[in-house]
Amino acid sequence: MRRFVAAAILAVLLAGCRSVEDDMVDGTVWTASQVAGQDVGDAEVTAIFEDGRMGGRSGCNLYGAGYEISGTRFALTEPIMSTLMACDEGTMDLEQRYLRALESATGFAMTESSLELTSEDGQILVAFSAVSQDLTQTSWEIVSYLDDPGRVSVLPDPQSSVSFDGSRLWASAGCNTVDGAYEAERGSLAVGELTTTDVYCSEPVGVMEQESAVAEALRTAARYRVEGRTMTIWNESGTIVLELSRR
Repeated sequence: MRRFVAAAILAVLLAGCRSVEDDMVDGTVWTASQVAGQDVGDAEVTAIFEDGRMGGRSGCNLYGAGYEISGTRFALTEPIMSTLMACDEGTMDLEQRYLRALESATGFAMTESSLELTSEDGQILVAFSAVSQDLTQTSWEIVSYLDDPGRVSVLPDPQSSVSFDGSRLWASAGCNTVDGAYEAERGSLAVGELTTTDVYCSEPVGVMEQESAVAEALRTAARYRVEGRTMTIWNESGTIVLELSRR
């Protein structure tokens, strides 16, 4: 029986193309394209593996469980834990099929760009593909940012966003435009000195404080992960400083 928890259960996936034990080390995130022979569609169903634990998004909720691998054998080692959100009937049905597939999977086949979990008789239960972590030519809407005393949702209007072009980023948190150089590789993110336009906006209330907090979040960025339509950015201490949604 699954135990439900309120906290998010996500980890960095260790991936490879030879022996899973030796090579799952490159921070790959997997997104499911099919579950039990049915297309996933637009739902976010993902898997991330690290140090004997797997987790991700199961369509509606976040989930996590222990796992073990031996050769081409796969098995969960403990009941699946999940958050308790409710979604539409179709998404909840997909989620249940996905979690049942994880519980019954006994084998896998893996390359650098694909991962399949299989049943005892070799049927494909879940087909995954690797999620690109390349930020080049991507644009993101800012969902929340770190501020005292914690993460804060952005003001609804005007829209706040960050765009990456391969070597420079541009960001707007409601008033001014910020830009600067950045480097992103294998989940690490470093942002150089930022420059900004010099406009004061009195509305909406709090926009200047929001802008300052977003700029500070970018300056302190150290690590990121793209998972489906979502990107999370952490600082050096492992605190989430920005949550973004693909535009």
